[in-house]
Amino acid sequence: MFKLKYNFLALLQVMISFLNYFLLIKVFGVSDATDAYLIVSAIFSSLLLLQMFTTEQFIYFYNDIKAKSLENAYIFYGFALSIAIMTALGTFIISYLGSTFILHFFINTTDVSRGHLIELFFNIAIVELLFTPIQSINQKLMNAEMHFTMPYILNIIPILFVLVTMMYLYYYQMKNIDLLIYAKVIGAFFTLIISFVIVKQMSIPIKLSLKHSQLKYFIHNSFTMRFGHNIHNFLFTPITTNILTALPSGYASYFYYAMKIATIVNGLVVGPSSNVFQSRFSNEWSHQQIASAKRILWKYMRTVVPLITVSSFIGYFLLPSVLHFVSDKFSIESLHMIQILFMGLMVWQFIILIESGSVFILIVENKSKIFIYTNLIFSFMYFGFSNLFLDLFSIYAIIYSLILAQITNFLIYTYYGKKILKQRLNLYEA
Repeated sequence: MFKLKYNFLALLQVMISFLNYFLLIKVFGVSDATDAYLIVSAIFSSLLLLQMFTTEQFIYFYNDIKAKSLENAYIFYGFALSIAIMTALGTFIISYLGSTFILHFFINTTDVSRGHLIELFFNIAIVELLFTPIQSINQKLMNAEMHFTMPYILNIIPILFVLVTMMYLYYYQMKNIDLLIYAKVIGAFFTLIISFVIVKQMSIPIKLSLKHSQLKYFIHNSFTMRFGHNIHNFLFTPITTNILTALPSGYASYFYYAMKIATIVNGLVVGPSSNVFQSRFSNEWSHQQIASAKRILWKYMRTVVPLITVSSFIGYFLLPSVLHFVSDKFSIESLHMIQILFMGLMVWQFIILIESGSVFILIVENKSKIFIYTNLIFSFMYFGFSNLFLDLFSIYAIIYSLILAQITNFLIYTYYGKKILKQRLNLYEA
């Protein structure tokens, strides 16, 4: 499960992301423009989650259909691709026409300068909505066909475009941070084109269709699973950005610097085996090999849990020195703030990681209702605690609230995950 080539590609992706943030700190530091850039990146990530509502369950449906008929699986791919294209066009039009409403939902600021920059950057970023769901279907197809290398490479392309642009800005000492958003949009377009080239090379026909026997079930299931599973991820952003934009200028930069570093560490440790695990687990479960799926799950956990624990402590102690080396613009107080935020976010990521085994069981079993009410509980708890703690703990209210809410999710998911696993073992392995 833990292969050198995947580790190398994950490391390359992490290195590019690290260089991007190294140069972002070096060139732009902490400012209204940096706050706006990072906040728009977070908002855009939430919109991408919405785009996945209609295609979330592709890999699981594809595996189930492929187990019965390869030809029908290819037809299903064409159907899912058509849905992705319609989703891309629909979300782009809605986001463009409703940009004012969307921004009011995500931000809470009286800072006119920062608000104007957020609006400007958002109107550039939404162009990427035209490409993302289509490219996502192609990547899911590659994972379903056990081609794990190319999705890594495709994920590297947009951030590579950003890196080249960042180096240009650094070399010429330019402050046009909006060019980074243009670069990512262009990179996403090239990624989409390359993904189709790869699909053709895999000898999989690209035939669009809006008819399939699984049409209603697939769209309904994808929507309910994405809705349930990503209430957690989607509502996290507006709750967080509303808190951050209510705090002084610069706090958003501190938080998102810490969060990006935590994401990089998590991606390096978990990323190489996560996609492989999901595909193999789904494949074994689809063929009713529940005992084998359980072994794959425990092997995955034994691999990633110790690694993420050790990496968190190493990152915590090295972070101040690394940031001080990157830029001398950080005060001792700001370095300490980023360090504490980083460790809090790693604790949150750790809880998400150890609950992920149960989460994957619930995903392949299509238990969307469990995701809906569990993540609604998370969202209400996160919103309530973060606003309750804000005056007392300032920016750290986000961390304490996330951890408390996620522990509740962990307990619920573990209970149901173990229950379903036991039922399936008794049914198929007896």
